[in-house]
Amino acid sequence: MAPDRLGGLDAAFLAIETKAMHLHVAAVLILEPAGVGGSTASTPEQVYARIREAVVSRLDRVPVLRRRLVEVPLGLGRPFIVDHLDVDLDAHLRRAALPQPGTTAQLQRVVADIVSRPLDRSRPLWDLVVVEGLDDHRTAVVVRLHHAIADGIAGIGVLTELLDPGGAVPGGSVRGAALVDPGAALVDPGAEGVEGARQEEPRPLAPQRVPDGPEVLRGVLDDVIGEVARSARAAVRGIRETRALVVRYRDGESDLLPRPFDAPRTSVNRAISPDREVAWAELPMAVIRRTGVALGGTVNDVVLTLAGGALHGYLVDRGEVPDRSLVAMVPVSTAGSGVGPMASESESESSGADAVIGARSVGNRVTGMLVSLATGVEDPEDRFRLVRDGTRRAKLVCREVGSAWLESWADALVPGAPAAVARALSDLRLFDRFPPLCNVVVSNVPGAEEPVALGGLRVAAMYPLGPISEGIGLNITVLSYAGTLHVGVQSCRALVPDPGEVASRMAGELDMLTEAAGRIQLRQERSRNTHSRSVPWWHRDVAV
Repeated sequence: MAPDRLGGLDAAFLAIETKAMHLHVAAVLILEPAGVGGSTASTPEQVYARIREAVVSRLDRVPVLRRRLVEVPLGLGRPFIVDHLDVDLDAHLRRAALPQPGTTAQLQRVVADIVSRPLDRSRPLWDLVVVEGLDDHRTAVVVRLHHAIADGIAGIGVLTELLDPGGAVPGGSVRGAALVDPGAALVDPGAEGVEGARQEEPRPLAPQRVPDGPEVLRGVLDDVIGEVARSARAAVRGIRETRALVVRYRDGESDLLPRPFDAPRTSVNRAISPDREVAWAELPMAVIRRTGVALGGTVNDVVLTLAGGALHGYLVDRGEVPDRSLVAMVPVSTAGSGVGPMASESESESSGADAVIGARSVGNRVTGMLVSLATGVEDPEDRFRLVRDGTRRAKLVCREVGSAWLESWADALVPGAPAAVARALSDLRLFDRFPPLCNVVVSNVPGAEEPVALGGLRVAAMYPLGPISEGIGLNITVLSYAGTLHVGVQSCRALVPDPGEVASRMAGELDMLTEAAGRIQLRQERSRNTHSRSVPWWHRDVAV
């Protein structure tokens, strides 16, 4: 069977990776002990064996974990991706241990070290580290997937295939079930989670012949006319979509629709280093939902308002007062969509062919929208409304011209071109002088609403970690799981050495926003009571 080629956007995520910019997505799972009452019935070796068994038993369900790259010499074409039937699990599954007392801060330091290292491109682009010794006999699992094979939704889909429904599984047995629909929108301003489960039969891998170097180069040269024609068509599409995008931004609405590279320059938005810091926090999902409804918006509007307020407060404490509103880049899944990222205000997209984790195809179906965080507005209610209105405008732009913009330009370029640009930007530290595209990336990934387990151990928490890029030294990703919004913050250590400050501030921002929502509800209640008062008998016959 002939090997597949990576799509243009997938290849671009590989090409622009540098020694400072590692483009993998990650998740930190906290597993509760198998025992009851704080005691553990399993040794660390037994826990690791359970997790390893769960991964091994699912490899046929998740072919993407058994596929590796074959790169084209000199970057003259998009890499091939082939089935790798003999996965060296010892290279992908590793163990680490925390020193006593096994605090969260110690775990975050270990996780930061893990995500600071690039994935090995000679193997399938994933790994899993079991971190033992966490307090209360808990275990942490750090899962990494390269963005070239999985965007946020596809990453959750991979996790879905490794996890079991219903929390701890008696006896540590392994069962297969899909808990999150991989076709759900990565950031849907109306999405609040994904319900239901999806069962899929394992898809056996067929052996593939791995092409050697000369064969790969010969194939690319033979296909050069087709590649040029494809690139030319993609360039035409990209020019047309870019022109439409420029018209939309030129037509005004700059307060609600920020222009690319018009974000204020801050100390967070500079050239990045390879070293990372991570932090996480938890927020009550029920409170977030109620607050969004009371203020006339969505969960995603609440998340963006919290993220903007937290980052603004963090910068002010560092002695920085941005001269205009901070701007967020919001990733949006386009899986299954030909015209835009969202089907409606509150529903997720149906699954597209490239989004199905069990399928042989791999791919990113993602674009992004720029949203003003209205951080210059002090009143939290007014700030929320501006964020909400700006998100709606940005959504319209995405729906009309933005959904295929990235894909068109990625298809128009051979990987060597963006790779050379990315290396130049990184090596010359040009983002110390260039204006940033945006100030922060904020992603909202829907997760399972019911508890799940890994290797028979209940997953107590699931913290997502999105990648950072040159000029954008901070990523805030949230994932809803079992009634809690899990906040994961990843930063460049040189730019934001204390991301925990940003994560903790989001809780304070939620308190202020909830108070504002309470005031609105109180006003509405008083208004209803005023209009429902009975009219005195001596006024009943008076015409009004």
